[in-house]
Amino acid sequence: GPYWAAVMYVARGDTMSASGLLNTGGNIGGLIATPIVAWLSGRQAWTTAFVIGSVFALAGAAAWLLVDPSRQPHPSRANPG
Repeated sequence: GPYWAAVMYVARGDTMSASGLLNTGGNIGGLIATPIVAWLSGRQAWTTAFVIGSVFALAGAAAWLLVDPSRQPHPSRANPG
């Protein structure tokens, strides 16, 4: 989807590393969220579970707004070759 296209556009030469980081972040989010949602649902707090999920989704969207795709990597950090 559009997330992967954005990663390819922004990361350019480091697309595979950035894709791995994006994929790992999504999996860690699912790992952390599962017990939290289970605990909240056991207490009939579904609204709280959805609010927490929405806050994290909005924070992720806001973080994307901080990405500057026109910025070039620093020469000392660029991959050799």
